[in-house]
This record gives sequence, C-alpha cells and structure tokens, in this order.
Amino acid sequence: MSRMRRSDWLDLGLRMLTEGGVESLTVDALCRMAQRTRGSFYHHFQDHEGFLVALAETWRDRQTDAVIAEVDAGRQGARGDLLHRAAGAIDHRLDVAMRRAAGRDAVFAAMVAAVDARRIGYIAKTLQSERALDAAEAARLADLEYALFVGSQVLWPDRPPLSVLDGAD
Repeated sequence: MSRMRRSDWLDLGLRMLTEGGVESLTVDALCRMAQRTRGSFYHHFQDHEGFLVALAETWRDRQTDAVIAEVDAGRQGARGDLLHRAAGAIDHRLDVAMRRAAGRDAVFAAMVAAVDARRIGYIAKTLQSERALDAAEAARLADLEYALFVGSQVLWPDRPPLSVLDGAD
C-alpha cells in the first residue's frame, strides 16, 4: 500500500464532500475510506479544522484560481468566451457541495463568500475590458451572470452553466 500524500487526503476529502456532504468529513470516516490510520492523517494536518481549511483552499485553487489563470493567459478580446468555457468545465457538483457545506460550517462559509466575491469581481473586470463597459454596468452584469451561473449549478449540475452573455457583443 503506497503512502498517502497530503494531496491524496485532499482529493479524498473533496470526493467525500461531494458525495456525502460536510458531515462525512470526520477524521474516522476519512481514515476508514483511505484505509489508513489517524496517525497518517495527522502526519499531514495539525487537526480537523486545519484539514477543512486546506480542503476549502484546494477547492478555491482548483475551481477559481486555476480558471482565472487560464483565462488571463488567453488572448485579449477572447477572454469572455474563454471564461465561460473554463467555468463550464469545473466540477459543478463540488461547487454545490461547497455551498451546502457553507450553510453548516464557518470555514466553508468564509471561503465560499471570498470565492463568490473574487469570481464576481473577475467577471466584472473581464466585462469591463472585453466589452468596454463602465464599472457600474460591468458590476451589474457580473452580478446577474454569476447569479445565473450559481443557479444553473444548483438546478442542473450535470449541464454546462447558462449565461446571459452568450452571443452578446
């Protein structure tokens, strides 16, 4: 049996969160699922709270920061379309699970609020530069676009998110 790395524990935690909610993330349940001892878990995380923080940070890094980095690397003028495609490719079931967890756990609530603000701000910035909108109009459209994105995730988690900006010039 190979040694569990920190990233393996986090991958397992994200899967368990998606499938069973935040309640499934006990140290005992994680160890049972990984077929490892508590010592293996605590080798990588100081405590359960530290694991939850790392899990929330991993979600942010993969589902937001990586998307933004991919879009920023794209060609100016095409970033709006690239953002829509990249956002459509994330794990929407995981985003929904994080929102549910945010209703039950302060660590997740803080991270979801921060990610929502970052995503909305990034959408507004992209709209402002790609469509030459003033800041107020870009912010209004970003709020609307993000509300549709989140609503699509909740209502139709297995479909790409809807966009009010599809086909708009």
